[in-house]
Amino acid sequence: MEALNDLFADEQLGDEHVVAHAKHLIATVGKIPVVIDQAMNNSESQFLESPDVYKGVEDGIINNLDAYNAIQKKVFESKDATKKFVNIVAAAIYKEIRGQVVA
Repeated sequence: MEALNDLFADEQLGDEHVVAHAKHLIATVGKIPVVIDQAMNNSESQFLESPDVYKGVEDGIINNLDAYNAIQKKVFESKDATKKFVNIVAAAIYKEIRGQVVA
């Protein structure tokens, strides 16, 4: 992941955004049957040169963008939707933080 951080060092992105995006791509592209076949039947260098893998990652980036845009559109379509989304996320943040606190 350090290589990703280096790639985006000049951007105004937090490391957590880049890492989260990469992890999502790894999870989704890693489920594509042709990508699995490529990984199982080739060396890492051959895998990295695969046009199927390249296309899978490109498509994954586009699909992520489309998904995030759809989420943002839904969240901001009304004040009620915004409030519900914020409450859900805030509750999850609260539980995450509280779960990390050592008593």
